[in-house]
Amino acid sequence: MIDADQAIGCIIQRRREVAGLSASALGRALGLTYQQVRKYETGQNRVSTGALLRIAEALGCTAVEIVAEVEHALRPAIAIEISEAQDRANDLVRQIAALPADSRRSVEMIVGKLTPAINVVAERVS
Repeated sequence: MIDADQAIGCIIQRRREVAGLSASALGRALGLTYQQVRKYETGQNRVSTGALLRIAEALGCTAVEIVAEVEHALRPAIAIEISEAQDRANDLVRQIAALPADSRRSVEMIVGKLTPAINVVAERVS
């Protein structure tokens, strides 16, 4: 399960990417190294309140907005949905693995052809 430090990092990374900034560019704006930005984004280093305020300003949002996203990401109902989806995916992988080799290749081919269409629908929904 993802913890709060990882969730903050993921949100910082997503907002940075949406803003069109590289980790190096964000680091320069904050007086930090690329490595430090990446450590924040991966949850390897905890983001202090002061750093969060500076990062939010550099990303054109508020620290409150970032924290609200973290709170939403960590809600138990969402974690349960993710866990259930992971269970369903694992079951599907086991079922595919149990198929004869020719059937597995057919399933892989079908999924490969569907994936671009699924990505287009997902982009329209988000």
